[in-house]
Amino acid sequence: MRLYLRRLASARILAEVSKEPFEFQAIRYAANYAKIQSVAELVSKLFSPYIERYRNEYDASDLTPTERATRIITEFLEKNNSDKTFNKKQRIILIAADFDEQTLSACAWLVHNHVDISCLQIQPMKVENQLFLHVNRLLPVQKLDDYFVEVADTGKSLAKVDGELKINRTYLPRMDKLFEWGIIQQGDILSIKGYKDSEATAINPKNIEYKGQKLSYNQWGQRVTGWSSICIYQWAISQRHGELLDTLRKERLLQDMNENEGAKGEP
Repeated sequence: MRLYLRRLASARILAEVSKEPFEFQAIRYAANYAKIQSVAELVSKLFSPYIERYRNEYDASDLTPTERATRIITEFLEKNNSDKTFNKKQRIILIAADFDEQTLSACAWLVHNHVDISCLQIQPMKVENQLFLHVNRLLPVQKLDDYFVEVADTGKSLAKVDGELKINRTYLPRMDKLFEWGIIQQGDILSIKGYKDSEATAINPKNIEYKGQKLSYNQWGQRVTGWSSICIYQWAISQRHGELLDTLRKERLLQDMNENEGAKGEP
């Protein structure tokens, strides 16, 4: 069992000999887990029995399986700022060496009807003495439009589907726009999601102060995580708003779009 960000992720090996189609088994599991509404329910139904069965995977402790499971999940949710969004949405990822046409057809229909389902084809490869996994996402199909960058303001292509903001182009506002909107202000404290002691102070749209050093936002993120690259908007949290910068900018875009639609409807 794995915990993944804001959602419960349960890995299941679906038997190929089952009479029930591959995708239907996955949907049934997702539907069952969608009923879990609290940490206590998750612990009692899934996590505690798992720890009881596989005690050798965990360090020796005086905690009971229930206490250990509760502590692990609670710390995980707090670390990822996900306690309020616990299991609000389900996602299905099917992984196989290959998929039959019927499974791909059914999953394509589900994707078309806005079900969050993906099909990943994974094949082992050996190059000299090294082993690799080649991962190919079959569904959802990536659109060519996702790679196009428009000129100036014509690059904005936003749409709202089922109340959610969908961004069809590569346009998203950057730091200068976030400062202009007031989403970030000089002196605001930002932190990197999941990393302690990562707090830094915003100086301007280009720079942030971290441990007495003036860095770019990406340099700050790389310094904290140790990664060679980072999309800072998807990892930086505004302490003033309590949300990721990526979430805040998308909410502002949706707000602007709703206001524009309202203005068009006025006599």
